[in-house]
Amino acid sequence: MIAPPRADDTTGIAEMVRQLVGPIAWAELSWTDLFVELRKLGRRSVPGGRLAEGHVDALRILQQAGRVPKPGALYGVWASRSRGAAVTASPADENDGALVLSGSMPFASGCGVIDRSLVTVVTDTEPPQSLLVDAPVEHWKYDHHSWCSDAMSVSRSFTLQLDAEPVPADAVVGGPGFYLERPAFLPGGVGVAAVWTGGAQAVLDVLVGWLSAGTLDQVQSLRIGAIALEVDTCCALLDRAAVALDGPAELTPDETAALCTFTRAGIAAAVRRALQTARDCAGPAGAAHVPQLSGVIADLDLYVRQQHADRDLFALARQAVAG
Repeated sequence: MIAPPRADDTTGIAEMVRQLVGPIAWAELSWTDLFVELRKLGRRSVPGGRLAEGHVDALRILQQAGRVPKPGALYGVWASRSRGAAVTASPADENDGALVLSGSMPFASGCGVIDRSLVTVVTDTEPPQSLLVDAPVEHWKYDHHSWCSDAMSVSRSFTLQLDAEPVPADAVVGGPGFYLERPAFLPGGVGVAAVWTGGAQAVLDVLVGWLSAGTLDQVQSLRIGAIALEVDTCCALLDRAAVALDGPAELTPDETAALCTFTRAGIAAAVRRALQTARDCAGPAGAAHVPQLSGVIADLDLYVRQQHADRDLFALARQAVAG
């Protein structure tokens, strides 16, 4: 694992993300290769993997829209609608198609770290339209007090706060509805689950390294085996999804939705079980005295909560009942 920078060391965090993404041509990877590489990122750093995955996702989205990313820029994707928050886009006074953006958005990962972001916005027209804009964000304002947890603090996922921020007309990527309607939207979400999988492997790595320095008893051995089984379950789910997505038979939209929902839900459930077993295995000594272990567990626990577990179970139930 990479030693994490301090949460206020934006330069160090940016260097970590650049180190993680490296020279890989991310936009050209098959789903199989993408999931393998994203898993590696999560294993090296959970918050770093989260930021790197956002950069990778942005590069692939831009390619899907026929756009070229700005050379050398670190990207993110800001698309949270948590608790109804939204950024509104209004026409600028110049009447040339330019927009002004106002509103707030939580979970804007990489604040103060990334150079640009793909941001989902909603027009103030009737009916409203959903747009995706590619904008420089180094000087955008955010509430750095909005993140109250030490967990995932290195991701700097603050609440964005915009007040009439101008963007040119050519900032719009792909037209109305593009972000959610593109075929790669749901498979891209499996990429997040690949980072979770790498994070679960990181938990196992750190736990085994710590326990191996002492005497490993039978109960701890059983728990290590249980965590290894959950990690392997995650890898198997990723592999199955990759084979289907890269296969010669094109999936229907419904088949893609079912596959991706099942994969994310299955991986999230396995990761949560692995985390609980890791806590039990570490006990109070691991939680109190091994900061690398308590840190990676806390980071992954918060990150995997991004999964809408109950909502996905309802969706999977509907699929099962429908046959």
